[in-house]
Amino acid sequence: MKPLSKNAPILMFSTEYPPQIWGGLGTHAAQLTQELSAAETHGMLVTLPAPSHEPEYEKQHSFTIYRPQLQNEEYDNSYEWMVNINLTWIKAIQSLQPSFCLVHAHDWLTAGAAIYAKRMYRIPLIATIHSLETGRKKVLKTPAEKMIHEMEKKLIKEADELIVCSNFMREEILFEEADSKKISVIHNGAVPFQKNSLGNPFISPYIFSMGRFVPEKGFEDLITAFSKIKSEHPALKLIIAGEGPGKEKYEKLAESLEVHQDVIFPGFIKGDELNRYIQYAAVACIPSRYEPFGLAALEFMAAGKPIVVSDAGGLPEMIVHNESGMIYKSSRIDDLKRSIQELLNHPEKAAVLGMKALNESKKYSWSSAANKTINLYKKSLQHM
Repeated sequence: MKPLSKNAPILMFSTEYPPQIWGGLGTHAAQLTQELSAAETHGMLVTLPAPSHEPEYEKQHSFTIYRPQLQNEEYDNSYEWMVNINLTWIKAIQSLQPSFCLVHAHDWLTAGAAIYAKRMYRIPLIATIHSLETGRKKVLKTPAEKMIHEMEKKLIKEADELIVCSNFMREEILFEEADSKKISVIHNGAVPFQKNSLGNPFISPYIFSMGRFVPEKGFEDLITAFSKIKSEHPALKLIIAGEGPGKEKYEKLAESLEVHQDVIFPGFIKGDELNRYIQYAAVACIPSRYEPFGLAALEFMAAGKPIVVSDAGGLPEMIVHNESGMIYKSSRIDDLKRSIQELLNHPEKAAVLGMKALNESKKYSWSSAANKTINLYKKSLQHM
């Protein structure tokens, strides 16, 4: 594939980039820029400063990672946080000498700076919509939630091209009056699973899940279902990796259900340690109530794990029930319980589903996602 011009790099904004990763967005940004670089696409990714004191400018292959220092780190809610970040980014790009051929925004958090850059450089704006506030919160109650929703709608309207990661998200943004002609569905990719030699982290069998500790991930449902499974599998543990505001609530729930000694929260883990937890899990589970794509589910599939997922969002687009995994009705705790028990009680079936999940995961690659993204870049530049 012919690369974009080196003399006209792309400008990308993302609030997450290694080592600052809180969820799927950070993994997406890292993998996409790596594959864009492999395709000789040059660009600058503007992101947050890192606590580990990475340099302000860092070269990652053909991308420059720019981490301007925040002007003000005090805020009362996520909307104020976003405004502060975008003002910082706008000031930062005003001092940049090179021109850019297009700007690529990742979610509402980057909308202000991206729209400014579009007008400042008079270039096309591509926006990847990873999720929506109406999906995360269902009902918008606070002024901040309503302002976030308005910013999402503004980004959808201003973008010349829109990228979503699933057909589910395509329908979501169509409901927000997105122009169907501007929407491209580009699925996330699967990174080949790397086994390690660290050994099983637990003697007992365990269910493994991971994600941000927020209501839409459905971990309360998983803990409750686990408490109902324990009588049949007394040695079983539940491991939920991640961080977020819901941790205390989950701990209290586990204690009230008298399973707190068997529910373990190892925190945010990555790399070899994460692969170790995935590798030895008896069952993997994604109990989401809202899931635009399900990158964590794809990671489990790439490891060949028997997996139980809800029917929320984009998850059923990756998995065929009873063939490459088990799908249950979101928020139906008894359905979740039965699905997990089916795999625990029938290890031969679990192994077959795990192998089929592995084969299915091979349909998703970051190189394919990057190639489709480059084609979209070229399409938008042709219309200039």
